Amino acid sequence: HGVEEIIPVKANTSLNIAATLRFHLDPATEVQRLESGSSVKLVLNDGSVWTVKAPAQQILIEESILFADPSGPRWTRQLVINTNTDKIEWTLQRPALQDEIL
Repeated sequence: HGVEEIIPVKANTSLNIAATLRFHLDPATEVQRLESGSSVKLVLNDGSVWTVKAPAQQILIEESILFADPSGPRWTRQLVINTNTDKIEWTLQRPALQDEIL
């Protein structure tokens, strides 16, 4: 579970912000947006399944480039959460085995 929070430098300062949280994925990771739009399913190269959730937010799937690959730049994807609030809550969890089989 994670919470990203933007805190003003000066106390009692109102925040009028737009923030973006990005999760860059390995090129071998399969990603599927789930019905709610606020969660996605990730299937890793080893077959394990994970879910990323961001309640009250939309998770977008966008193209990205991985530059750290020894063979050179590779196309990949990233999860993007845009917000106009000072806090983004998110979770990364591995579903129970019976959920993974479905």
